[in-house]
Amino acid sequence: MTNSRGRRKIKRELQEAGLSHLLRAPAQTPSLSWKVTKRIFALLSFSFACIALVQLRPRLAVSVSGPSPSEYPYNARFTTSNDGYIKLTDVNAVCFLWKIVFKQKKTIHNNIMDFTEPPGNVLHPSEGFTVPCIPERVAATGPAGEVEVVDLALVVHYRPWPFEFIESRRFFRFVSRKTPDGKIEWDRQASTPLEADFSALEAEFSSLK
Repeated sequence: MTNSRGRRKIKRELQEAGLSHLLRAPAQTPSLSWKVTKRIFALLSFSFACIALVQLRPRLAVSVSGPSPSEYPYNARFTTSNDGYIKLTDVNAVCFLWKIVFKQKKTIHNNIMDFTEPPGNVLHPSEGFTVPCIPERVAATGPAGEVEVVDLALVVHYRPWPFEFIESRRFFRFVSRKTPDGKIEWDRQASTPLEADFSALEAEFSSLK
């Protein structure tokens, strides 16, 4: 009883002195182990989210095969494949002949070959389709003489499912190289130098429709 009266007296005196905040119980702070657990959980959640986004990112691949022995040596066929985990819709591809250089140092610029699409314009994971690229059609209209270099790009347009409101395109640039035995190899190169020319040509074609 005495202790209870003493506590009440002390409480009243503190309140009268404006020190009632000293009567409040101190706030409990989270333990260090709980803080560490929360940070680890947040880090793991972020990591899993990043992995999921990477897995859903469209991944296109292009391989090239040369012509048969009876064909024009610079003709090539490009196989575009979907190496990702989601299907691609509204797919089409075109061979853009950026430069054909002749030994006389004359050059033909900026030619677009026919557009090619997979069945139904859809490319499912692990599926592919072939895009012919035939510089022979264009080279025949140029100066007489031997072709020295063909610089081209395969341009693929697509929409990633289920985000089909996003229209995307990828450039795959290849430059020809003649081997000592006379065969033509295709070396992959950065596409940045030719992208502006393709965009301008594409816009010109669109305005004519």
